[in-house]
Order: sequence, then structure tokens, then C-alpha cells
Amino acid sequence: MTSSISKVLVNDLLLENNVTPKVMSLENVFPGKWRNIYVTQNGQSGSEDFEIKEGNKYIIKGRHMFNLENVSIDLKKKRIKFKKVGIPPDNRFAFNEVQIVEVGKKYEGLEDETTKISYYRID
Repeated sequence: MTSSISKVLVNDLLLENNVTPKVMSLENVFPGKWRNIYVTQNGQSGSEDFEIKEGNKYIIKGRHMFNLENVSIDLKKKRIKFKKVGIPPDNRFAFNEVQIVEVGKKYEGLEDETTKISYYRID
């Protein structure tokens, strides 16, 4: 059984050396702790710190807030796409399409085609 820390370290080494992990998931390309910063079309902004665990669970402050579905990761085109789906009774969902600025460290793009979003690794 591997610890979550060793799993993050192995994924980091693979990604830094441009080697695709055996199982490609958002947990692989978002290892560790992250912050997303967003700016809506009308200028409102905000941020949240999160982790992705168990392959597709988006965790904020220890609470499972979203499942990540319809995941597409293309390391050659440097593009990641996924849909955040709220955990009931939260029925929100948002489609993300981001470019890989630095794999495992920084991604930037759009949420629902209008909200600018940036993801930064913070640990």
C-alpha cells in the first residue's frame, strides 16, 4: 500500500520527465494541494484551495464538493478538460477547459467558456 505522499512524489517524477503515469487521472495531473483563482465575465473574482483524491473527488477543506467527470487529458496538446458535478443536494456543474502551462504546477483556461480560471499548485 502506498501513502498519498509517495503517490504524489511518483506522479511528480513521471510528469517532470514527460512520462505518462500508468493510470492517467486528474489526481495524477493535480497532485497535492491546489488553489484555483477565477474571474467571472462581470468581473467578480474569488479563489478556493482544494485537492483531488480517489481519482475524481474534488475536496475543499476536507469536504467532498464535486465529482470530476468526462475527463480528457491530452499531454501532447497540453489540454485538460473536465466537468465538475456538485454532490447532492448541490446540483451545480461547470465545464473546465484548461491549457497546461507547467504540468503538475499550473493550468489556465475557462470554466463554462466565460469564467477565467487558473489552477496553481500550493504545496
